[in-house]
Amino acid sequence: MVKNYLEHEIKVKYIDGVLGKSSDWQWFITHIEETYDICEIDSMESFWLQYRNTYEIYSYFIKILETGIRDMKFKNPIVEEFFFIAQFFMGKLSLEKAVDLVESLNAKIFLLFIWITKLENQSNSSEYIIDTRLFLKHNIFKIIDVESLKLEEERVVEYLKIIDIDGFEQIKKCLLDNIQELAYPVSIEIFKQNTNTIISANAFNHTFIELPSDVSWEEEYILDMLKISIRNHEIVPVSEFNGISNPDTSLWTEDIIRELQEFFHDEITDFVLETIAYVTYRKEMSENVMLEHVRLMIGVIVSANEKINQLRCSSFEIISYLFEDKKINKISRKAMYIEMIKEFQKNKEPQIIGLLQKNKIPLSREQKEALKQFYDEQYKIINQVSEPSGLMNYFENKNAVRTITTNYFKKVSSKFNEFITHDDGIMLASLFYMYMCFLLRLKNGSATIDKQLLNFEMIRIQNLWEKDYYYRCTDALHLFENKFEIPKKWVEDYNENVLNNILSISRYCIICKEADLVESMKSISENPLAHMATKIHFSEVFPIQELEQENYNRHEIDATLQEIVQNIIEVKGYKFINYVEVATYVKEIHRSSINKTFTFIGMFHEEKNLYEELQNKITDYSLQPYSENLVLGHVTQLFPILEKQIRELATMLNIFPYKESENEFMLCKDPSSILREILLEVYEELGNYENVGDILFVYNFMYNSNSLNIRNECIHGRKYTQGSELQFAFKVTLCALAIIIKRIEIIKDSTGD
Repeated sequence: MVKNYLEHEIKVKYIDGVLGKSSDWQWFITHIEETYDICEIDSMESFWLQYRNTYEIYSYFIKILETGIRDMKFKNPIVEEFFFIAQFFMGKLSLEKAVDLVESLNAKIFLLFIWITKLENQSNSSEYIIDTRLFLKHNIFKIIDVESLKLEEERVVEYLKIIDIDGFEQIKKCLLDNIQELAYPVSIEIFKQNTNTIISANAFNHTFIELPSDVSWEEEYILDMLKISIRNHEIVPVSEFNGISNPDTSLWTEDIIRELQEFFHDEITDFVLETIAYVTYRKEMSENVMLEHVRLMIGVIVSANEKINQLRCSSFEIISYLFEDKKINKISRKAMYIEMIKEFQKNKEPQIIGLLQKNKIPLSREQKEALKQFYDEQYKIINQVSEPSGLMNYFENKNAVRTITTNYFKKVSSKFNEFITHDDGIMLASLFYMYMCFLLRLKNGSATIDKQLLNFEMIRIQNLWEKDYYYRCTDALHLFENKFEIPKKWVEDYNENVLNNILSISRYCIICKEADLVESMKSISENPLAHMATKIHFSEVFPIQELEQENYNRHEIDATLQEIVQNIIEVKGYKFINYVEVATYVKEIHRSSINKTFTFIGMFHEEKNLYEELQNKITDYSLQPYSENLVLGHVTQLFPILEKQIRELATMLNIFPYKESENEFMLCKDPSSILREILLEVYEELGNYENVGDILFVYNFMYNSNSLNIRNECIHGRKYTQGSELQFAFKVTLCALAIIIKRIEIIKDSTGD
């Protein structure tokens, strides 16, 4: 059955073959011929109907021609002709030979496109595999150098004579006009026909206007600018994939915008161009365009009838930016501006008034009073709350904290106390979490509540959780078990391997090799919904809702992991069946690495031997005797020793382990900073961490707050202080110390020290 597209599994096999420089492609040719409907054409209309398919096949052929491909056998002669065209593009066939081999009109026209593209690439230092703009866009010679085409014009004209098909004359004429640099005069007819669509309050909100077949590039650029939306002072394209946006907003440079303004010199196009220039480059708008947005906004306010959704439009976005940037002052004495403010101030709906206030639009005295009354009503909703879900909704209402009084705050506290006595499990943990968030917002946003009272309440509920409700919630959880068996011999071999080569522990726990990252990302992309759900972690200190993405502030290693993931997506994105945000990949890779560490550290039973081995090596310190009954000191005694060993490793790698500042003269750099320096040097050299997974093990599990962060969590008493957590922390810290010592020994052995 003809599908006219490749299944995901076939794409994966195809790209793996390309990357592996495979020479066996007969299976792919056969699949292409069975999958795509490629046949002869009788008009340009039928050519364009097949164009997506022929372009895909041609692009696939280019890739496989980069490998050691052997002779191929084709059943469909037209598909074979597209293979010849790909050979011509790659320089494996001359133009004359390609012309002789191509017989179908479908392939003859496509060969013409590729020939012109190759000439265009020569003059413009571009790398298009096909570019049809010279055939479809008048005046495109203004931004494409056609010098190489001029030299070949006579041969091009001769080739054009052999193509006789309905609809081709228009394509032919456009090409020759561009080669001969025949400028088409300014035409604003399409803009006049669509004036009401273009000059509208919501013009910049994915507005699509159908393009005529003989459109110039200038007209197309203007209409493309309407396809975007505007949000947070940025252009938002319709879509974006692998760094390329639709429409391609990177084409709208300041020079191009200026050239378009000079070309059209029209108030309709000025409205579009000045708006795009202001949002993108902060270029000042003319008074006329500002007032046009104001006029349009007045119409929206009048017709919106106090409906907030109707008020949100692209002109409102622009006007709010003008207020924020203080550019609106330029027209503040104009009658139309004054009329707009008056219309804004007629609004009595609190949500709209709040929106105006947020966007720095002047409010009337009556609006300010109405807004205060609304905020007062919001915090009084606590009187109607009768169940936990209602209290959670109250906590999420950010308007409830603006003007709340002390008496009503005490009512909120009482209501919280009432509900937590009758609940357990996830709902209870969510109540604690959301109440703490409510208190934090109150502390930062309320001028009426005593900060000491808020501090007392925050301390109170944290103690409640830690001493009582943490255990209630964990006891109420359901345990899901999944038993699996690991052969005893495998576990014994694993323990022996780790004890004899401590660096190998990182291979089991850290995901840093590209192949492992790809497999992890494939698994993540197969279950995208599982990574979108909000998760609450039951920490003994307090329930914590997982962040949507990792914190990259002062986390350069995770920022580089993000780069590595992005690079993998760009090269091997075909392997991932669903789209997943890069930040989600990074977060889930950390989670997977942590889960692997719990598993493999749990299977490591040679900690006694490793501990005693390190005791013999660390003669400067007196360590506690090993005991099956671990105490906190067994772990914490290792922290300063680990830090000292990290500083020694740094000096051996020519990294200064002390702070390089007169104000902090010779103070020790913290170990995480030193490890970051080591890792970043490797990343700058290799672009990955494949050779330093052991150092990454120490950094992530001991010091990275986006990972286990054992040293800081333990030293501050948040985790790893007793029971199985303490045992786990002891093993990981022991391995981390052994890794650093082993690294030092390797350097000493190699340098003869």
